[in-house]
Amino acid sequence: MEHDPSKQKANKDRFLQLEQKILHYRSEAANYEKKMEELKQQIKKERARNQYLQKKLVDIQKYNIENYEKKIAQLEEKLLQMEVELEEEKKQKEELMIMKLQRKEEPKTEEKKIEPVYSLQSHFSYSIILPSKDEDAISIIGDFIIQNSGNQPLNDIILCLRISPKEAGNLSGKIVMNRKNKRDFNMDSPILQWEFLHENWMEKVRETGEYWLKPIGVKELPINETIAFSGFEVKLKKPDNQNSVIIDGFVYGKEIPNGTHALNNVVINF
Repeated sequence: MEHDPSKQKANKDRFLQLEQKILHYRSEAANYEKKMEELKQQIKKERARNQYLQKKLVDIQKYNIENYEKKIAQLEEKLLQMEVELEEEKKQKEELMIMKLQRKEEPKTEEKKIEPVYSLQSHFSYSIILPSKDEDAISIIGDFIIQNSGNQPLNDIILCLRISPKEAGNLSGKIVMNRKNKRDFNMDSPILQWEFLHENWMEKVRETGEYWLKPIGVKELPINETIAFSGFEVKLKKPDNQNSVIIDGFVYGKEIPNGTHALNNVVINF
């Protein structure tokens, strides 16, 4: 039986096509295997990178916590030193007063005229509260204490608290906005209440960062007596162009029109 040459050629061509397809599929399969290996290597690399970044984040958080704790310890030590200095100064004044009382007066034909001394001393007593994870503002909570350190009563006490730079924070506290409003003003409160000196106090704050206050119901401050702006709070944020914020205190009176600066101030370094 004779074979058909054209049919044999067609079968041979089909066979060659099948072999070429098989070779192509094998090549494609090899390429896919190569790509899968590359993807596996990339996954390993990303896992290693993720572990590295997590470790780096832990190290950074640990450094920040230790840095804040160090700053807090330094501020607490400074505050303690200032408290000791104030206590020693008060003790010396008391000893001088006792010595004056115990000293025997010599007979005098004429009374010595006591020269009037008008003097004020003031200082901040405060604590710093660092922000939580969800906040970015530092809180300063404390009292501003004023004492008549002269030998004459002082009248019309005025307090000025200044935040520098002015846009770095704002102050709040026991400040009566409207004395006619019973909700704002409590005559029976054991804590001294204050009010703004100027009606346009908000404009003054925006322009200068200064809060001008006067005590309610305190016309005269007797010798050695103290008053306080208690429980104030200042919220501070880092200024755009500076690394520190300063809160200064000044006290004025009818007899001290030029005012006196507080013994200390509040300095926050970011």
